[in-house]
Amino acid sequence: MAYRKSLIFSLLVITTLLLFYTEVKADMRRNPTGVNVSTTRPTSLSIRFADNQGAQFTTTEALFCMRLQSNGACAAGTILGRLPVVFDRGSTSVGRSNITDIMTIPFSVVRTAVSQARQGAFSDFFYVRRFSPVGNADLGAGPGVDVFVSVTCRLAGGTSRTPLSFSNVKIMGLDDNNATGQKIITLDPKNLETGRVIANLEYTGRGQLQGWWEVRRPGDPEITPLDLLPEASLTQAERAKQTRFFRVKYFNITLPNTGSYDLVGPAYSELPADLGGAYRLLLRLKVSRDREALSNLTILPAAPVPPVTPPPSLGATGASKKIRATTPATTEPRLSFSGGAAGFPIFPLEYRVPANLSAFSVKELSARLMTDGKDYSLTWRPVDDSRLVVKLVLYTPEGSQTYYLPAANHISHLPMSWAKGVPPTGATVTLLGPDNAQMGKEIRLEITPLKPEE
Repeated sequence: MAYRKSLIFSLLVITTLLLFYTEVKADMRRNPTGVNVSTTRPTSLSIRFADNQGAQFTTTEALFCMRLQSNGACAAGTILGRLPVVFDRGSTSVGRSNITDIMTIPFSVVRTAVSQARQGAFSDFFYVRRFSPVGNADLGAGPGVDVFVSVTCRLAGGTSRTPLSFSNVKIMGLDDNNATGQKIITLDPKNLETGRVIANLEYTGRGQLQGWWEVRRPGDPEITPLDLLPEASLTQAERAKQTRFFRVKYFNITLPNTGSYDLVGPAYSELPADLGGAYRLLLRLKVSRDREALSNLTILPAAPVPPVTPPPSLGATGASKKIRATTPATTEPRLSFSGGAAGFPIFPLEYRVPANLSAFSVKELSARLMTDGKDYSLTWRPVDDSRLVVKLVLYTPEGSQTYYLPAANHISHLPMSWAKGVPPTGATVTLLGPDNAQMGKEIRLEITPLKPEE
């Protein structure tokens, strides 16, 4: 009797395991299958889902829970939260056989999981994505039946054992007048000297941060939603669709384990301002080759390879030679890094250039005052703006003389009759805009003896 009970129990266990294995495995695959998540900040990670047979599906909900049912769905009473719609990039995938999903774990979910772990519950939880087959396709659970696929989330400290991901990115313009930062700035001659762009990054993990700053100038193509996402939040195909604008400054730094970092951007004087209007400064973040955010692309269904029939090779007698059959090489894993993901767009900084501000007011006026002992000449880098004027002040022990010269020129020979033979002791130049408004700082010039070859 005991033997029969033991046999029946064993059969039930085996049947249950087989059913569980069949339902969970299904024909849907994912990579990675488990991730480390931060206990102090939201974590974002790229996860790839694919159907083995290439059947099409529609993604619906995405939940976080502590336990699973036999079909892979969340068990009742254990749901920690739902992936917010604003972060659910996978929900846009309709009629696909594979997707790249950006899983963003809200901090409220992590906080609840940590609280339950302190009370003795199992610390791991699950991210469960639901897939509905298109038509009457079979995703592994039967024709037309939804499939639930889970990814294990393991609580970690939030430093080097968790993937690099961004929980908040804020771009601001800082200058002496606005030490707290602004999201919209207006360039003027005063803040050009002290202003600088700062990007405050809040993140999990650590890694190498690489990228650059880009400026959309007036008249450039419009910024698309894809342009606002870091490279790690896009698929391989989407990364090539980002619009490229005018590049300003590159960076390559190692992020510390602090979870927060102020990335120093370009100075106001480095920003293009050749036209009046509104400009937008974008932050482009490249993928970090982070081991904790590594995906295997071989889970995606391989495209069918058409058979190749080699042409016959004729010998001396006209008979075709035998061609040795080759065995297909073993498929090597195709790995993809997705460190540095964010489940939200990184909004650009807008800066405005008034119509009376020239591009050359952003740069220091380069001028040189020379003399051959009798005559004096002033040369400067040409400024392609007829509205601007170069103001030159020459000083002697007896007084000073002011000259106003068109900035579009590049050289001016100066009359020295006013000096009555007394050589100048110094000089200053200033760039003036419309209404004689000073643009940039006043520059002191040394008087350079003119060599014969010059």
